[in-house]
Amino acid sequence: MNLEDIQPKNAVIHTQTRRAKLLVELREYFEENRGKAIEDVSECPVCGSGNRHEVFCKAFVVFSRCLECEAIYQSRKVSEGVRDAMYARSEYFDLSAQGVHAATHENRKVGKSVPILDRLTAFADPNVPLRLLDVGCATGNFLELVAERTAWLGQGVEINQGAAEFARSRGLDIVLGNAMHVDWPLQSFDIIVCLGLIGRIATPRAFAARCAELLSPNGILLITTPNCNGFEMAVIGEHHLYYDPLDTPCGYTRRSIELLLESAGMRILSFTTPGEMDVEIVRRHAIDLNLPVSMSDFERTLLLSEEPRMDAVRAAFGRFLTTNGLSGLMEIVSHKPSKAHDRGGHVL
Repeated sequence: MNLEDIQPKNAVIHTQTRRAKLLVELREYFEENRGKAIEDVSECPVCGSGNRHEVFCKAFVVFSRCLECEAIYQSRKVSEGVRDAMYARSEYFDLSAQGVHAATHENRKVGKSVPILDRLTAFADPNVPLRLLDVGCATGNFLELVAERTAWLGQGVEINQGAAEFARSRGLDIVLGNAMHVDWPLQSFDIIVCLGLIGRIATPRAFAARCAELLSPNGILLITTPNCNGFEMAVIGEHHLYYDPLDTPCGYTRRSIELLLESAGMRILSFTTPGEMDVEIVRRHAIDLNLPVSMSDFERTLLLSEEPRMDAVRAAFGRFLTTNGLSGLMEIVSHKPSKAHDRGGHVL
């Protein structure tokens, strides 16, 4: 799998044009309504520390790094009301759901979902009818794979109506709405997956606690999220599309995501950085999107040289990042401990 398989260049450029328009609207709104549109955040949403330093600003939104847990969060952010209104009226989010996620549904299922399911089945028996929830399931490619390859009973929750409708059209059980506001009974699920969503949650401690409540004893929580200490994030920096004033209240490092899960009583089972697309993602930002990515001479040669031999070098470098926990994507598997679990074989 390569980046084009899951993020087609033309579709990404199209959606980012709409995103740029949205950020212009956001700046204009801030200038007219400064007192109403901005909220200051005094504490890190992950660990509660007020010890931080500002790292950059986008459209009046300030991103700061917590000096205790290393999370990068919005210390001055768009108010929730304004954020919701921007979501409702902008084409950007629907274009992303339909033009990227729906258009690459099958590729994402094979290229992204298969490795995640393989990781889960190391901890949970695929032949037992376990209850699984996919939070922020988008178009449902992971749930579809679960239905095809396991006996698990999958359900998804998705806030974007277009994505939810697409998933339902594939025969999947989808709840439209915010997972924090759905009234599931306690211990409703044996497995919860949260793929690329946690950075969009403004109240991560409450979210992690809610996941723990919804899990059965020994239940498994799998999270994937960008690694703010990873190579691609370090090279692209503030220009990385992940650092979105509307869409990313908080970004994580290994330390911060593990502290978050432990605060909810979860126990870490596995930490990996399985992404091998750092080089492609940097090239996408620098070449296709023409963003001002600052690189050393070494990085420029490694990432941008068109010499044929460099393809093999870049592939080897990607594997190096993955093996050493340095790639731009983290995958964390944790579980809700039970005294009855003897730690042998499957957790579930």
